[in-house]
Amino acid sequence: MLASFARTNTDGNGYSTHVAGIIGSASYDVAKATTIFGVKVFDNSGFGTYIAVITGMDFVTSNYTNRECLNGIFVNMSRGGSFSVTANAAAVNMVTKSVFLAVAAGNDYNDA
Repeated sequence: MLASFARTNTDGNGYSTHVAGIIGSASYDVAKATTIFGVKVFDNSGFGTYIAVITGMDFVTSNYTNRECLNGIFVNMSRGGSFSVTANAAAVNMVTKSVFLAVAAGNDYNDA
């Protein structure tokens, strides 16, 4: 875990670990030879605040250049929730700084 903006440092429901394993596991993965850095913004029930989400996004944007990411950086944001102008601005900031950002679509039956 690189950083946590939630009450705990563990993945209490397994969702984030599952998604990270699809991207870069030890045996079977999509991105070969990838390094995964965890930034936790939800509690063990999968809930959190926009403050934690935006703080996590800003942390990644400010600190990713300190990591050895030779082929660039990819951020997976598999989350639901209502639209937030501030979170959208943080996402635009990430993309402007050359962070590839993937967001969920349809988690709450709404547009991404």
